[in-house]
Amino acid sequence: VNQKAATDPEPDDWCYVANFVDAHRPQALRLPHGMGLQFKQAMGSFANELAVAIAAALNGDKHKQQRQSLHSPGWEQIKGVYARTIESVVQPLIQDLQGQFSDLPEIVGHLESLAVDVVEHMSASLSNNEKTQEARVVKRLRAYTHRYKVNLLTQDNGNGGAPVVNLVYPSRQNLLGSVDLAGNQTADFNGYQAGALIRANGGYLVMDALQLMSQPSAWEALIRALRSESISPETEQTGSEAGGTRCLQPEPIPLDIKVILLGDREFYDVLSDHDDDFNALFKVVVDFEDRIDRIDTNNGRYARFLARLIEDSGLKPLSRDAVCRVIEHSARLAEDAEKLSANIEVVGDVLREADYWATQAGDKLVSKTHVQQAIDARTYRAERSRLRIQEAMLRNFILVDTDGHKVGQVNGLSVLNHGNYSYGQAGRISARIKLGEGDVTDIEREVDLGGTIHSKGVLILTGYINGRYGQDRPLNLAASLVFEQSYGEVDGDSASAAELLALLSVLADLPVNQALAVTGSVDQFGQLQAIGGVNEKIEGFFDLCQARSLTGAQGVVIPASNICDLMLRQDVIDAVVAGQFAVYAVSAVDEAMEIVMGLPAGAHDDSGKYPPQTANHRIEAKLDKFSHLHQAFSSSSGKPEDEDSSED
Repeated sequence: VNQKAATDPEPDDWCYVANFVDAHRPQALRLPHGMGLQFKQAMGSFANELAVAIAAALNGDKHKQQRQSLHSPGWEQIKGVYARTIESVVQPLIQDLQGQFSDLPEIVGHLESLAVDVVEHMSASLSNNEKTQEARVVKRLRAYTHRYKVNLLTQDNGNGGAPVVNLVYPSRQNLLGSVDLAGNQTADFNGYQAGALIRANGGYLVMDALQLMSQPSAWEALIRALRSESISPETEQTGSEAGGTRCLQPEPIPLDIKVILLGDREFYDVLSDHDDDFNALFKVVVDFEDRIDRIDTNNGRYARFLARLIEDSGLKPLSRDAVCRVIEHSARLAEDAEKLSANIEVVGDVLREADYWATQAGDKLVSKTHVQQAIDARTYRAERSRLRIQEAMLRNFILVDTDGHKVGQVNGLSVLNHGNYSYGQAGRISARIKLGEGDVTDIEREVDLGGTIHSKGVLILTGYINGRYGQDRPLNLAASLVFEQSYGEVDGDSASAAELLALLSVLADLPVNQALAVTGSVDQFGQLQAIGGVNEKIEGFFDLCQARSLTGAQGVVIPASNICDLMLRQDVIDAVVAGQFAVYAVSAVDEAMEIVMGLPAGAHDDSGKYPPQTANHRIEAKLDKFSHLHQAFSSSSGKPEDEDSSED
């Protein structure tokens, strides 16, 4: 915006001057750029000089001689002498000013009215007490010269081009302006302080959309100004300041402005859907990318950006390894090893904290160690909840196994958010089956703790079961799935792969390796799909395993499509390299099944059967058994109680 504004023409100046017909309706003067300040300074000098010059003239010999030359003077004759003396002082001053601004008819006309006002106003201040006439006139004039000053509303930014105003707090008063009474009960146009709309007139006004909309009266004022293409300053005082003050009604000023509202995509959608004025007036939408490609060219640009940010913030320069660490952290913020985050605020916070640690160490450069200290400190200050949950798991208040083998039990992974801090958490997912009609019960949904996306995931895995195993037989089973010890809403489909594996485990009667955790969503064809928060999920399970002691058998199964998102902590990477922890990337449910159950999944042979000693063969055998049992029970006159799969 600043670059574009620098190439735009400089806008005209606007100022308010006295209206000598109605003092409560100041006049707006539009002057060429730069002339406003000259006019203000000239009128300030005029106002100061006027009182001195008139005082000298009233005390001068010429004025006294004119008074004395009157024979049997009447009141009107005396007033005439004073008026001529005052006029003899005012006219040369006014003519000098008119000469300076002869090419500006607005100023020339104002000065003509001003000259008349001085004479009339000072003459009206005379009284019958001749001894105090001069003193009364001078005193009145000194108190009245503010009428002849200029209130310049616009200021030269000194950089050329159009103004750019960034309004941090867009209240109604800050938009339209305010009146400073300065202890006076009489409103004065000189006390009007221009708001952001006037200061940005001819240029650009930048505001935060959420901050603006949190001030309904400010939004209404902005809409009215944009629709009318004029600014009507609001000078009414409220509360104790109002006193008996009659508010000013300044002349409206034509508005030529570009208003830029900043906000996130979600808030834009809300405004677009619910505010007709927003759609009518804000027609140009710019959706900035919040991530950039992590390529060599952009890495260099990002490094230069960091250097500029550091210079602007007065921070210590970064060493080469520190720059690399910040870029790595930026990729972590972007949740993609091939992208960099454009979140300047978070990156800036890390730089400032790293600068602090460098200062504490007495170093002139910020090193990789200082950057890591800043990242670790930010985590340390926010991880109380994570540590409490982990402690509950270590004390078996929350049951999550990290060794052994269990049928129908899988470690799922989720991400919890506390402000800007996110962390992964393991949770037990279990499945049970019995004879039934092919239904899969989502217990979370049944008790209104399951979100719509999670419920969709359960229906999708049900579709996978039906499509894969129900082509040549009815699925005479009923299954239930649940997140154990979950007491809040569960949503998202990133646990659908773990839920499906728990169900396949109980169907195959194969135990699942509890040293492993699973994350990923699944489609109806058994393909694993990418999920969010993969780094936090892996690290969350790693932290739990490390707290219980790494065995080398522990690890996490993730979708292969999430490989590009991996930006793991260094301690996790070191453990993987040392063979103490593993990350398995898979593309299909069969691959995941082989890893967590330790038996080949198996594929159909030429006869359409699965080979013995495979997981899918065992699943088909269980489904065949259920089908035969269902037929036997259906053909009998009585139906025994449903048998749980654990009793088969």
